[in-house]
Amino acid sequence: MHTTLVAKRLSLTMLALLLAFVSVVAVTALFGEHTKLFLLVVGVLLLSTSLAILGNPRLYCLWGLILTAPMDVDVSFMPIPHMGGAAAYTIDLVDFFLIPLILFLLRDLSMGRRRHLRLSPFAWLWGGLIVLGVISVILGPYRHVPLHEVVRMTKMLLLFLVFINEVVRVKQFKHVFAALMVGLAIQCAVGLIQYLFEINLGAQVLGEAAQSDVEYTSRATYGEAEFTYRIGALFGHSNLLSIYLAMMMSIAIAMLFTRMNPIWKPLIGGLVLTGIVVLILTLSRSGWVSFAIAFMALLGLSFVHPRVRRRFLLARAGLIGLTMLVIGALSGPILKRIYESDSGAISFRFEWMELAWRMIQAEPVLGVGLNTFIFEMAPYSDYGSITAIVERFGPEQYLPVVHNIYLLIWAEQGTLGLLLFLGAYAYLMATAWRNAKHYLNE
Repeated sequence: MHTTLVAKRLSLTMLALLLAFVSVVAVTALFGEHTKLFLLVVGVLLLSTSLAILGNPRLYCLWGLILTAPMDVDVSFMPIPHMGGAAAYTIDLVDFFLIPLILFLLRDLSMGRRRHLRLSPFAWLWGGLIVLGVISVILGPYRHVPLHEVVRMTKMLLLFLVFINEVVRVKQFKHVFAALMVGLAIQCAVGLIQYLFEINLGAQVLGEAAQSDVEYTSRATYGEAEFTYRIGALFGHSNLLSIYLAMMMSIAIAMLFTRMNPIWKPLIGGLVLTGIVVLILTLSRSGWVSFAIAFMALLGLSFVHPRVRRRFLLARAGLIGLTMLVIGALSGPILKRIYESDSGAISFRFEWMELAWRMIQAEPVLGVGLNTFIFEMAPYSDYGSITAIVERFGPEQYLPVVHNIYLLIWAEQGTLGLLLFLGAYAYLMATAWRNAKHYLNE
């Protein structure tokens, strides 16, 4: 039995090495001048080798999927740089884990191990948004710009469907949680290094923002007169990092209210407190508000839930106390961000909301087209032309979209798109409420 297992792992190792070697040769021959592509393929070589050594390819791919899904590690094709949506067709690092999991599921179906794939109303609602995007490609004045976003949305849908079909056992959920926490720890570590040394690590291939982008964001925080370094870890922007932290820390806090092994709880609690520090250092007010709402909702549900409210009282009190202590210790940056931020950042938001409303009124049913806000906004703005907007806000790739996801979707995909989007969120909220009231395993 042992000999068979060793032989199986050796054969898998050789196959992985062969595939990786062929990939390196092919990509180097075609795109030898692109260092990013070469590094990506070398990474695939290392991942393939470690996969073979570990010997559980399915679990390995699940960990890889969770760790790489939030990362902006990709190879881009036919780019059209702009804000507000996908700017290119991409081969993402997560694809190398997503595709094998799809093949595993298809194998289960073909061999009778699985009778059907699990779908979800959320998938149909998200698919409706994709269909609207295809309509934008067919009928709109642009082709590649909306198609960029359609491709990305389709890949997100595949990721969602693979996840809900693959992760069905308690042990798998524990692995997912562990992978999420490892990812959170990595991002916190990178963010703290960036803040303590005020340096750009040069890890753009892993998703870190370029130095020019960091300087642009940092100088815009308090106006051009003051430079305040804003960290973004490997997410490219402080706001994206803050939203990621708000989500991951909420999951970590929720798991503290379970019968997790006591050995792990102090580590998770410490990671949460570290995450709060990093969240504050992003100077993202939207991230702060998101986490505050999530934190209060979690505590509220913990007192309402029939199987949790009488437990973990000391843990809840301690968590609240430590959180307040951290916030108090960093109250200086918080108050400064609230009272001394560039006033233009607020007035601009309201100005762009009015702009988005004009676009909605002009195209109320299907919108101006998926991923085209930047390219369609000039006639609806107070500036009249794209040239005037560029003079006011800078290069075209930095032109801002409306800072409100609901208005952005409403403007680009019309009232029909907004209803689909709201329906998807309503379904998720209803599912969360059902899970909070009735569950089989904490």
